[in-house]
Formats: sequence, C-alpha cells, structure tokens
Amino acid sequence: MMGKEKFDSACHNFLSGNYKKSRLQLACQTNAMLIDEEWIDIFSNNNISVGVSIDGPKHINDKHRLDRKGRSTYEGTVKGLMMLQDAWQAGRLIDEPGIVCVANSLVNGAEIYRHFVDVLHCKKIDFLIPDETHDTCKDPEGLSNFYCSAMDEFFLIQTVMYTYVFSTLIDNPC
Repeated sequence: MMGKEKFDSACHNFLSGNYKKSRLQLACQTNAMLIDEEWIDIFSNNNISVGVSIDGPKHINDKHRLDRKGRSTYEGTVKGLMMLQDAWQAGRLIDEPGIVCVANSLVNGAEIYRHFVDVLHCKKIDFLIPDETHDTCKDPEGLSNFYCSAMDEFFLIQTVMYTYVFSTLIDNPC
C-alpha cells in the first residue's frame, strides 16, 4: 500500500512525462476504506478517476472482502464511496466514481445490481469475471445465471446507467 505523499508524487511524475501526442488519464481502484478529504484532494488535483471494489450487500461482500483482522469492510467501503460520490457531485472529481464487483456464481446478480443502483446510488458498474478459466470454472451455469439476472435488471431500469460488460456487448455485438 502506498501512502498519500508517495502516491501524489507518483501521479505528478506520471503526469509530467512526455507522451508526445498522447494524453495520460490516471485512474485507481480502491476498497475505499481509507478515503478521506486528503485522498479526495489528491484525486482532484491529479484528475484521477476512482473506482471502488465491493461485491454487493454486506452479507455477500464480507464473504471475500474482510480486513486483515477478519472484520467486515462493508461499512468502511460504503462510507468511502459516499465521500467520493459527494466530492463528484460538488465538482471536485473529474469523473463519477464507479463500482467494480467480482461476479459470483453463488449469488443472484439481480440482487447485487439492485443493491448498487438502489442502495449505493451508483450509475457506473462493472462485473469482473472471476479469476478462473474454462478448465477451472467450478460453476459455469451459476456464473451465467449471475450475469443473466444482472443483465435483466440492467434492461429494466429506466435511468441512465453504464454497466461496462453489458454496454460493451450491446455497443459491439459479435
């Protein structure tokens, strides 16, 4: 884990590089447990997009996302996400914070999706494929059910939402 000063310095080094005609845009992914006003200032000053890692409601998230002492990270993650959302709404962040969730074949994707939309008020969501291959996937049918039920909710919602994995499929059909 990198402290604030080192992180800020690294950002300045990246942004001061000569990338010819390319434009560098920084982004980071966090569990948001340590988000405070200083971190938000660093993100703001360096125009960093921020994503938050969370896997659903507390009872689901805490199956795989515990702190080093085995305690829940859910409340701290939600608090950090809300601080980031408030900072974005106040115009302090370059981009609305999004959520990254690892798809879970043992849970209902629709429940997860509704939690992100209805409870956490998130409009940018991505569901990552678990770290498995076609040879090691223990429950491909369950994973398919997760994605299908989450996608059903995506189509039911009448507000502007961006769910990377679904939007990519829709925008770029095979």
